[in-house]
Amino acid sequence: MPHRRVRDLVEREALVSAAADTTVRAATKAMAEHVCGSILVTKGECLVGIFTTHDLLTRVMAAGLDPDVTSLGEVMTCDPDTLPGEATIQAAVRRLEALGHRCYLPVVDDGRIIGVLSTHHLLFSELPDA
Repeated sequence: MPHRRVRDLVEREALVSAAADTTVRAATKAMAEHVCGSILVTKGECLVGIFTTHDLLTRVMAAGLDPDVTSLGEVMTCDPDTLPGEATIQAAVRRLEALGHRCYLPVVDDGRIIGVLSTHHLLFSELPDA
């Protein structure tokens, strides 16, 4: 299984995304409904940023911002690093380590977002499918 591709880990999951003018409150409600720790910020079909639970804690709550009026565009990570779907799991682990990302890395193929890789995926990636 060391040659499994990142695409195999993320394609089955629904993408959770929002526009940059979405409030933090609305975005976190969507994250809670989908039980995920990040939301992709898009303009049309283009990825422009990512907002994570870490951003919520450090850029919103710790900064004393109001989630009802603060937009994702104000607090997201702009132009996030991405990973191609054809990357191996080993390459993904090396990439996350090199970039110092805590948990989430968008996966993009030919400009199309196919998912978000999280450390959760990597922890369980080598277990046999149920």
